[in-house]
Amino acid sequence: MTTLAGQLGLLPVALEDRLRTGPWSGDQIVATLVANALAIVLAFVAWWETSGIATARGQLGWLALGLVGVAIALGANAWFLARGRGVIRLGCAVALQPLERVGLSGSAPSSERSNGRSLARVRSAPMAVGLVAASNMSRYHRSSCPFVDGKDVEVATSAAHAAAGRRPCEVCEP
Repeated sequence: MTTLAGQLGLLPVALEDRLRTGPWSGDQIVATLVANALAIVLAFVAWWETSGIATARGQLGWLALGLVGVAIALGANAWFLARGRGVIRLGCAVALQPLERVGLSGSAPSSERSNGRSLARVRSAPMAVGLVAASNMSRYHRSSCPFVDGKDVEVATSAAHAAAGRRPCEVCEP
């Protein structure tokens, strides 16, 4: 079962697999479940041990252990939700690509900056050669990456992008 965008050759294979299988991999689900199980065990042990101690001073160490369990649960679940949100955001961007291609995005294309320098608009002309990024991007991409589709980008080498403080995209892996 492939997506329409995958059938049209618009997505890298790794991205298509990620969108098809869902926002989380099996390893991520297992890691989250293990972290939550550990948090529950720590909270239970802290409660059990605290219940048998009459003084507050003696209970503080076990209370700290319970709080460590809560922190583990909060961190694991926040990481889990952030990973899922990133994949869903990417899926939305891919789903909206056909609308942008037919001109339903609501923005008029511009081919010139206010400073007069011309820009390359990915997919509006033949495929740009090299690696691309916009000035406000923190990552550089292949010109076929869905993150730069329809955006005003400049072509440069990986060394030039690294000098500008950009990292390679994790989706298109340039």
